[in-house]
Amino acid sequence: MLKCAVAVLLIGSMWCIGLGKRVRLKSRATRLGKILDGLLCMEGEIRTCLSPIPFALSEAGRYDPLFQNAARLAMETDIGSAFSKAIEEDHLEKAEREVLSVFSVGLTATDERGQLQNLSACRKRLSAIYSAAQLDAARLGRLYSGGGMMLGLLVVILLF
Repeated sequence: MLKCAVAVLLIGSMWCIGLGKRVRLKSRATRLGKILDGLLCMEGEIRTCLSPIPFALSEAGRYDPLFQNAARLAMETDIGSAFSKAIEEDHLEKAEREVLSVFSVGLTATDERGQLQNLSACRKRLSAIYSAAQLDAARLGRLYSGGGMMLGLLVVILLF
């Protein structure tokens, strides 16, 4: 009876480790989708309302806290360094950090056309990363959760 309980615990714990990896992959893809929505909101604010960047950032903050943090920091310093600092404080992967860092440099554009081009380029690059993250979440997510369970089963077989 004790061996059976230990076996179930081992299989369950290994499955939970794999499931945790799956959840992290899915949450990354979801977060990238929210950032893309925020960028689209910023583009709409600038294109239709001719809103200044700090206001567009605060409106995009409804989609992701990265934009809220950048809008808050923009009150203290210029918009480019505020967005860069918000990126540093956030927990993003290296690929997203690189794209958003380039985007933060382009936030200092003075005309509407330059800002819209910067937003469009950033959205295009992040869309590619988002697609890859979705594929990874679908493909590797199942592998991690199923592999965790199988690894737990293998450990049980080897120990007992």
